[in-house]
Amino acid sequence: MSTLHIDHLSAGYGKKTVLHNLSCELGTGIHLVRGPNGCGKTTLLSVMAGIHRADSGSVVFDGFDVLTDPLAYRARMGYVPDKPEFYDFLSGREFLALIARVRGLRDVPSVAYAVLERWQATRFLDTPLRQASLGTVKKFFLAAAWMSAPQLLVLDEPFNGLDAESCVALREMLI
Repeated sequence: MSTLHIDHLSAGYGKKTVLHNLSCELGTGIHLVRGPNGCGKTTLLSVMAGIHRADSGSVVFDGFDVLTDPLAYRARMGYVPDKPEFYDFLSGREFLALIARVRGLRDVPSVAYAVLERWQATRFLDTPLRQASLGTVKKFFLAAAWMSAPQLLVLDEPFNGLDAESCVALREMLI
């Protein structure tokens, strides 16, 4: 069983500390991070994803530390940020192909297309992401997160921007 260990984690921006000495252990299952705006939820998730560097402490999943072995750690995870921003000049198809290459895959796995099909988003494969709605862009990021069958899936505000039917489908995919 894979476990996420967060040990004495502190992180912030400049002189502002957002997370201070946080420790927890999360086993298999769905875990929700909740709290008021500005309490550090997005900071915690971005540290867990290896996007934001912690000031101190560690995040270890399946024996791999996000700081000392980031490639092995990230190979086991998928991440969708709250605000999905990337190279917005890429089409959805180009975005998925780039993520596949970064993941070391020859081609975009069929699971990514199946996720998009479930959300009726395949019609946007050739649309530049800058011309797509927030919900459509979020669907492409979610499809990319599922691309390599991650053992750890870190989703920040995953339902934000999705229509009601897509929210139901995402919920079903998660449980």
